[in-house]
Amino acid sequence: MASHIMSIAPNTIPNASGNGALSFKVLNGTNGTYDDAQIYWAILGMSNNRWSYLDRHGQLHPISLALNDAPGHFFKNGANYANIYTKVSEVDWVNLPKIVSGRMFISVGSPCFIKTYDNGFAGPNLNNPSDPNHDVYYDFIEFTIDNSGYHGNTTRVDAFGFPLQHRLVSRAGNFDRTVGELEGETRDDLFAKFLREVPDEFKSLAEIQAPLNSQYFDAYSNNKYTTQQILLCNGPLAEQPEISSSLNRHVFQGNTKDVSQYYKSAPANYYSKFWHDHSIDGLAYGFPYDDYNGQASYLETGDPKALIIRIGWKGSTGDSRSDPVTKPITSRAIALRSNANGKFICADNAGNGPLIANRDAPSTWETFDLITLNGDNVALKSHANGQYVCAENSGNSPLIANRTSISSWETFRIVDRGNGKVAFIAVNGKYVCADNFGNSELIANRTTVDTWETFDLVPQ
Repeated sequence: MASHIMSIAPNTIPNASGNGALSFKVLNGTNGTYDDAQIYWAILGMSNNRWSYLDRHGQLHPISLALNDAPGHFFKNGANYANIYTKVSEVDWVNLPKIVSGRMFISVGSPCFIKTYDNGFAGPNLNNPSDPNHDVYYDFIEFTIDNSGYHGNTTRVDAFGFPLQHRLVSRAGNFDRTVGELEGETRDDLFAKFLREVPDEFKSLAEIQAPLNSQYFDAYSNNKYTTQQILLCNGPLAEQPEISSSLNRHVFQGNTKDVSQYYKSAPANYYSKFWHDHSIDGLAYGFPYDDYNGQASYLETGDPKALIIRIGWKGSTGDSRSDPVTKPITSRAIALRSNANGKFICADNAGNGPLIANRDAPSTWETFDLITLNGDNVALKSHANGQYVCAENSGNSPLIANRTSISSWETFRIVDRGNGKVAFIAVNGKYVCADNFGNSELIANRTTVDTWETFDLVPQ
């Protein structure tokens, strides 16, 4: 199967039939990481003033609360969810009718769990700790198809799940454009580049949250707007696209339409800059008013023939299990005291040795940044050397702080044990253990949690 976004010649695209306004296709560009039967899509939007979903035959059906309990529904965490999904393996091209306020959810490995109602739906919300999609890899695009044509975009305003390309082709043959992440960008590479390229205030995890809750932009706006209002384009900036965008792009006191001057100096929204730097034609939606002056990853044409969405991943086989870069993200300094022996966890030898519970009191080597990725997923950054704690060798070797970026081995699921106590599950699905009453190096080798696998979370 062709996997490049431009590999489909326009003259090979079938014309929409029946009530279809255009032909639509999801293209598997994961290069073997996921097969077509593991890639799901769902389309929701307004049709005839009713929220509806699109089936694999190109027909729209009203959604309802009862749909969650219909035959074939999904079940997770004690709740039922509507099965409104189509697998890429089940269909090639689909007729896409006119639809308003459309949202296309795409997920890999598992469907995205969506609760439908008679008058709307509840999509993923990773700020909700009980959301069933914390362990689901998903992304989405937004679009409308009406009498004036197709209008749609990819977005990074809230989060990044995996690379997407969004191609729109016209019937007349005079429009064939693609937006989204550069096709050569892999998911892992984007995470690593994010950590390398953005300044400290926006660096993964802790620092993306920091500007939202600090005074990062306040002085630049002459204290007229808060940092949160600037980054979210809300409050008094809700109806001010030029001012909002100029503040985010650091051209508030300059030419707001000179693209060459965007993001040249701090303070600026470097989260947004990152996505522009790694997207086709430099177009991206990094904040709500990123469409001002034509900088958004937005496409429209009055005579649409086809919409093609390509899902990227690694560029080679193998699963990439690092977590989405999302906003907001938080961090705090902590120490960990092992319940196995009452000693503090140490990144021994200035971080060059494996982690071990052998210190009576916390100091630099015993202090870490606890970084919330999303949901229950966290990373630990050692103050001893500024490196991330890694469950080396896919969890088969002792934990050590030796990584400059976060991927699967540096990601842990934190488990609340109550009374300030926690446990950690590593990439291999096993609990981190202070083995041999804490006398051995920390290693993820336990299938159940008890005293040796429990730690006191001590704020610093």
